[in-house]
Amino acid sequence: MNVEGVCYGYRWWAPVAGRGSLPPVVLVHGFAQSAASWEAVARRLAEDRAVYALDLLGCGGSDCPEDPEAYSLTAQGQALAAFVRLVCGQAEGAGAAMFHVKPWVVGYSMGGRVVLAAAATDKAFSQLVGGIVLESAGLGPATKSDRAAAASADARHAAMLRTAGVEAFFAYWEDLPLFATQRDLPDDVRRSVAAERLAHDAEALARAFDCAGQHCMPARDRTLETLQRLVAAKIPVCYLAGQLDRKYAAVAADLKAALPAVAVRIIPDAGHNTHLENPEGFLSAWV
Repeated sequence: MNVEGVCYGYRWWAPVAGRGSLPPVVLVHGFAQSAASWEAVARRLAEDRAVYALDLLGCGGSDCPEDPEAYSLTAQGQALAAFVRLVCGQAEGAGAAMFHVKPWVVGYSMGGRVVLAAAATDKAFSQLVGGIVLESAGLGPATKSDRAAAASADARHAAMLRTAGVEAFFAYWEDLPLFATQRDLPDDVRRSVAAERLAHDAEALARAFDCAGQHCMPARDRTLETLQRLVAAKIPVCYLAGQLDRKYAAVAADLKAALPAVAVRIIPDAGHNTHLENPEGFLSAWV
């Protein structure tokens, strides 16, 4: 079964699995991924709840628009909120609700940025969701120099995609220290990850850097204000980072110090992609 809807003029696609009485889950993947990247954990979650693994624009079965603005964090955040309304039956003209209770929304890496954008730009988002999980997600630049550095890196990556192509770009990307722990994954898993990345369109990926990269996020203080609003609205917020991911484990520690009400969990034996590298640890941390 799949859910297909048009949000802000573009078609979004979400494979659906499972049923049961527990709160449903909407899964939002990271850069150069698709709904398929959640397969292992989605299968487990679907044993007792509905699971919606959303394809972001330019990925999987969703549209790949030419308009760069469609890839912006604001636009994708608003579209995510519209998607949740659609499957909740709260959108104008929608039929019966697919969710009987409010869903949890889980965002990995770039998907986490989209979830944060939805919470920041749609003031009713906290009324739509039962909880939020951010996995290895940035919280926004803390300083002007941080934003400038992120903008430079995002521009360099977008240019590499446009000039060298997808295959050459991912030969470089997979060699970054952030993904070093994934080199120890089983060969079949590594082949699946590589095939998913290479299936993408270079220009769509470049637009993701241009319009939804780290430099496009609100300042860190504003992100913390968004999370504080969610906590004040009694929405559970959980932040996950891998023990072996120094960068985002540090982000997790900073977040815990700034907002003790956020549940911060460090996943053992995992790097940046905790749900891929330690699915059991990922699930036990928040389910």
